[in-house]
Amino acid sequence: MGYETIVLDQDKDVKQNYDNALTEATLIFGVGHGNTDRFAGYQNNLLEVAPTATHKYENKLFGVVSCLVGVELLPDME
Repeated sequence: MGYETIVLDQDKDVKQNYDNALTEATLIFGVGHGNTDRFAGYQNNLLEVAPTATHKYENKLFGVVSCLVGVELLPDME
């Protein structure tokens, strides 16, 4: 049993690619930029803003290491 890794780095780390990857991924680990209610990727391109569509994160494990993102945004993803 294997798994595929989807890497969104540099100019690939934008909203459209992020949303597409969410449909395939079950484990998401993000490193980017952000503040209490935003998670941003390449050149501060917004990937998520709280409140977000929580159904996108059902049955997924999500971890992010990005400034203060966990204050408002991550609880919204539970």
